[in-house]
Amino acid sequence: MVTFGCASVSELKEAKSCKVWEEQPVIGPFGVDANPKFSYWKGKCAILGLFLCHWVKTDMTGNEVFQETNGIFSSRTKIATLSGESVTYNQTFLSKVFDIKPIKIDMDRKVASFKVDLPNPVGGKLKGERTINFNNACTVKEVAMGTLTLITAKNKLD
Repeated sequence: MVTFGCASVSELKEAKSCKVWEEQPVIGPFGVDANPKFSYWKGKCAILGLFLCHWVKTDMTGNEVFQETNGIFSSRTKIATLSGESVTYNQTFLSKVFDIKPIKIDMDRKVASFKVDLPNPVGGKLKGERTINFNNACTVKEVAMGTLTLITAKNKLD
């Protein structure tokens, strides 16, 4: 799992550049750097640390959020829209299975949070909530890109 190394949460909060992270027990925060142009995460590579790497790049044009990931048919795809302090995922085939609520960015509390409702095999829905943290150096746009990069990166590791 890729983390910010030995950086503590207090060091991330005090950083001069935008840091977006999710706290994890034992191994420390898992996160990404974000800048005004894009957010990028690179995971482990299968061959010599150079080839067949897992990676995620997120960028924005206007209020539209685009993402590109590793893969044979990798392409830059629109995945969400930023409106004020809310990020809404595009409707895809996944939205028929998962009910992903918009990501709410709270600049005062320095958190981005969202809820996901998953189908329960025995009926009803399983509900989950995730909270992503960021520091004072981040803009709303950087938080949106960093949060979406982090979500995709964590899904690649699971």
